[in-house]
Amino acid sequence: MERKIALRLSLALFLLLSATGCASVRLSEYGNTTPKFTMRDFFSGPVYGVGIRQDNDQMVTQRFVVHMIGRWNGGTGTLAERIIYVDNTPPRERKWSFVQLNDHSVEVTARGTAGDIVGTPNAEMAGFATHLAYDAKVPAGQGTQVVHFDQWMYMIRSDVVMSRTRMSRHGFHDGDLIVLYQKLAPTPENFKAVQ
Repeated sequence: MERKIALRLSLALFLLLSATGCASVRLSEYGNTTPKFTMRDFFSGPVYGVGIRQDNDQMVTQRFVVHMIGRWNGGTGTLAERIIYVDNTPPRERKWSFVQLNDHSVEVTARGTAGDIVGTPNAEMAGFATHLAYDAKVPAGQGTQVVHFDQWMYMIRSDVVMSRTRMSRHGFHDGDLIVLYQKLAPTPENFKAVQ
C-alpha cells in the first residue's frame, strides 16, 4: 500500500514538473522542507533508477535504466553509474567523485563514457532539494560536444528521489531528462543487481 502511495505521489510530482516549464525557483525556497536531502546519505550503497529523455517538443526520444553504487569515507565519496538504454544505444558509464564542503554544498567531478564534466561544479542542497549545474563533454558522432546540464533533484521520501535535468547546447534548449531513483537496501543481492 505504501509503495502505491509513493508511486502516485511520484507520478503527481512528475506531472507537476512537466507542467511548470521554465519556472525560476531559488534553491533557498526549499530550505525549511523535509525530508532533508543529502547526497552522502542517499547516494550511499546501491541505487536503481528509471528515466526518459524528451526532446524540445516533449517527445520521448530515449528510455533508460540507471544502476549506481555509492561509497563514502567521511566527507569524500564515489558513485559508479551505469546507464542502460532500452534501444540499441550502447550502455554508458560514469564515475562521480564527491567532496562534502559543508552541510549545504558538495564539490562534484565525473569521468567516463557517459560524458566528462568540465570543471568542478558544486551541488547545492536545501531541504528536500538539490541543484547541480554543469557542462559535460558527451559523445556526438565521432567526437564529443559540450552540453550544459541544469539538474534539480527532489527527495520524495528517504529512499526515493525525482530528478529533472534541462539540457542546452550553445545556449539553446536541447531537451530534458527525467529520472526516478530508488535507494535500495544494502544487501549483497542488491549490490549485485546494480553492478
